[in-house]
Amino acid sequence: MKNLLLFLVLLIGISIANAQEFQKTDAYQVSIHPIVNDKEHTLFNVSVVLTDRPETVVTNFKVMSPESIKKISIQSLKQPNLLDVEEIIKMELTYFEPQACTISKYVLVKENGAYIDLPAIVNMKDNYPKMETTYVFPNQALGQINKIITLEITYSDAFSIENIEVIKAFAWQDNFDTSHQVSALY
Repeated sequence: MKNLLLFLVLLIGISIANAQEFQKTDAYQVSIHPIVNDKEHTLFNVSVVLTDRPETVVTNFKVMSPESIKKISIQSLKQPNLLDVEEIIKMELTYFEPQACTISKYVLVKENGAYIDLPAIVNMKDNYPKMETTYVFPNQALGQINKIITLEITYSDAFSIENIEVIKAFAWQDNFDTSHQVSALY
């Protein structure tokens, strides 16, 4: 029994050591353009495009005011261990209108060059308890083979993890239902 426990601890340690995280990338950039202009409102399209081919739009979404964008980051996760997916792009936009939030867009880059948007995750910055919703992929810590997991992580006042709850787990079979949006308050 003691040997089995040691083996499990070793196995978990190896899987966490081999887990990958998103890395900053310069292969993509952000472009912002007005799309609707009437007397009362102008909407802006925030697009992630290829740096070397800016005419190729990877994903986009709308915002009311580009002046309210405080931070944009684009990261990449190579070889996520999903069937026919060679990379996952994560774009995070911190936005302050009407209240502070972070919008996270994840895009699966297929081996044939196609792009698949996952439903956006919107984390609102609010009061206690502090929570964050995120996707976890097979090659990350807590990832599962052929699954995309949506986790809700609760943090303590000292910003240590208090609780992790699986909201949804999607079995990846080279498709994804994009009919929902995931939100959390933190």
